[in-house]
Amino acid sequence: GQCLALSNIGNIEYRLGNSNKALSYAQQSMTIAKRESLTPQIGYAHKLLGRIYRQQKKYDSALLEYEQAQKLYLQLGDIRSAAELLQNVGNIYFDKEQHAAALLNYKKSLDLARKISNKSISAFAYSAIGQANYMLKKNDEAILYLDSARIAAKALGNGYLLMDTYQAISATYEA
Repeated sequence: GQCLALSNIGNIEYRLGNSNKALSYAQQSMTIAKRESLTPQIGYAHKLLGRIYRQQKKYDSALLEYEQAQKLYLQLGDIRSAAELLQNVGNIYFDKEQHAAALLNYKKSLDLARKISNKSISAFAYSAIGQANYMLKKNDEAILYLDSARIAAKALGNGYLLMDTYQAISATYEA
């Protein structure tokens, strides 16, 4: 319980933009999770540390944390978390302007999401793939994936994703 509480507080601090506090809570959570051999909590702590490092623009550290979390999620058979994590990895590469590497991770995420029929992760993967293709100037492919994201976002009732998707579609047509 303490491990989970520390992770949750760390996540809240992360969302508030208090990355140093978030880092402290995530590290405390990791210490307990490792001491007690709580594999799912170790994976979550790695994922949270990755998000915090991304916020701090420490991309290589974030990738290392995500890699460790990914190993644990696959070991546990947690395909949902593995698919979600691949989008996070893709986002790091996108931030580093390595759009081909981002695209590769987004496509792997989509494959896993489809495997478990997770419509939400699929919708975000479609959007990410579309935006990576846009950055790679593959506008025809971008439109195909962004249109899939639009349809999925509408079906899910996700107004924020729908709005982002329309904006990306508009930019792609403009290009």
